[in-house]
Amino acid sequence: MNSRLFEWIWHIKGSLTLSPGQTSEEALDRLAPLFRQTGTSHERGHGTLTFRKKDPVAQDKMSIFDGGVLEIERGRADWCSAIIL
Repeated sequence: MNSRLFEWIWHIKGSLTLSPGQTSEEALDRLAPLFRQTGTSHERGHGTLTFRKKDPVAQDKMSIFDGGVLEIERGRADWCSAIIL
């Protein structure tokens, strides 16, 4: 069976425009509390945040995700894209 048929079920992809003048580091700083949870590990570097979760507690707002990558991309308008596994 072709696994690409089911990939959309298990991956969330999206984007949003950053506030005017907001840097990628400021945007990731605002998200940082979401990744300071028990069972969560994360790494940041150059506009990217990669995270993994292992046995998250029910109170964790992102407990439904196993891991993912948040990336700030520079273009005509700054925007943040996310791929969450």
